[in-house]
Amino acid sequence: MTFHLVDYSKTPEEAEENGMPEGSRLLPYADRDEDESRTYVLVFKEVAIDGSEFLNAYAQLDQQGRGWVVAFQFHEEGAKKFAAITENNVGRQFAVVLDGEVITAPRINGPIKGGNGIIEGGFTVDTAGELALLLRSGALPVPLTVIEERVTE
Repeated sequence: MTFHLVDYSKTPEEAEENGMPEGSRLLPYADRDEDESRTYVLVFKEVAIDGSEFLNAYAQLDQQGRGWVVAFQFHEEGAKKFAAITENNVGRQFAVVLDGEVITAPRINGPIKGGNGIIEGGFTVDTAGELALLLRSGALPVPLTVIEERVTE
């Protein structure tokens, strides 16, 4: 799992038609119905924060108890990076990328210091729980071990 700032220099359609801005790439949103076409997001290639700096995520009711949000937390080093990113990018989107797909791209509403924050988005208890699970699982370091390799001709 990686975190990237969204690139607003071109729309995804413009990037597809006229070429990608240098230092950016086009990624699909993971969440879509089978009959829907893909929706894409243009993100900067540079990884702003790595998933190894992510600590936890869970679904909870918002402060007013009216809707579900996803609360999250970064490790100490990730918290410092996240604070600097949110302070310098208020109003921009911050994409969470897992397996080459954007799982969410929330807008930064203000500086978030201390490494704890919430993602709002009109979630149900189920959708908030699913996003929290994806965030937690994406942060797990999973080594790849080749058990068997075969070549056929």
